[in-house]
Amino acid sequence: MIFGISVTYTRENVEVVSSEEFIRRYIDARAHFGWYFMFMPVGKDPILDLVPTPEQRLAFGRRIAEVRNRLPIFLADFWNDGPAVGGCLAGGRLYLHILNSGKVEPCVFAHFGVDNIREKTILEAANSPFFRSIRKRFPYNQSGNLMRPCMIIDNPQVLREAVAENVAVQGHEHSEDIIRNPSVVEWIDRYAQRFQELTDPEWERLINDPKGRWHREGPEYRSLFKR
Repeated sequence: MIFGISVTYTRENVEVVSSEEFIRRYIDARAHFGWYFMFMPVGKDPILDLVPTPEQRLAFGRRIAEVRNRLPIFLADFWNDGPAVGGCLAGGRLYLHILNSGKVEPCVFAHFGVDNIREKTILEAANSPFFRSIRKRFPYNQSGNLMRPCMIIDNPQVLREAVAENVAVQGHEHSEDIIRNPSVVEWIDRYAQRFQELTDPEWERLINDPKGRWHREGPEYRSLFKR
């Protein structure tokens, strides 16, 4: 039976779960793939100190890329592999999230929605004004930096504006803390700024490399900015 693993990395365990010893343990158990998810500050009273620092996150992504090129297991990092899939998939661009209640949300970490599949088709929900307002902002920043793809933690203005414009209702109690709680909002803004400082120079190097996939003159890169 083909199976894989799902791992949440935090500020405290980032070294352990990216170690070769940890990964080989699951290779020996015959896991074929692994998904890594960064701890996100969502929900009631989020423990902000568990979110990996921007520096840890960037180093973790490089580490996972190196390991998957060397060891017999496919590993993916939900955030750091943003460039591999052309940026954020959420908001019906290539992906959406449906709760057991039928409520349709743009992302498993963005608990806001306006439609329910018991009342509308998935296609109708995916083309709601709420989801379209998210997609029209893609790739979420002026530089088109796919190394910071997330509308929640990398480009927080996107989620805040889309929710406000469409009066999107929170999926559960305290969902709105991510965009309303002053201390959380302030923390996310600082985090986003620091991650931008770390990744924008590298992204500029990538889009100016004629041999790179995302060379700024290439059709794939230019297509990111089409509306």
